[in-house]
Amino acid sequence: MLTTLGWLTNHFFLKSAAREKVFRIEVYHPEVGMILGMMGSMCLMGSTANIDTGIRNGKWHQRCAASFFLLTTLAIAYNTFISWIAYSQMAAITRKSMAIKVALMLMLAVQMYFSWKTGET
Repeated sequence: MLTTLGWLTNHFFLKSAAREKVFRIEVYHPEVGMILGMMGSMCLMGSTANIDTGIRNGKWHQRCAASFFLLTTLAIAYNTFISWIAYSQMAAITRKSMAIKVALMLMLAVQMYFSWKTGET
């Protein structure tokens, strides 16, 4: 549930910062990242609810966990894109914060590449 609140907070921060700087961020649809992130959060809850020591709920757990990781990664990538636009167009985000956000996104991309390459999840 906290991850859902985190995505809502992030979305409304971007909207508020854009409104203060009179920048039309709606053109870039920042709600897409929020929706993907919230869907990932729901899949995380489903994955946790379906943890089972037997084989009965194993498939649901795997599907929910995989969906969580994919949706959250897409949400983070899109949110980084929107934040980069906000940073370059209206300087609403500090340079240090943007550098950390991009570095974390790149590390996530590298981790996903190596995970895909080795066949591990």
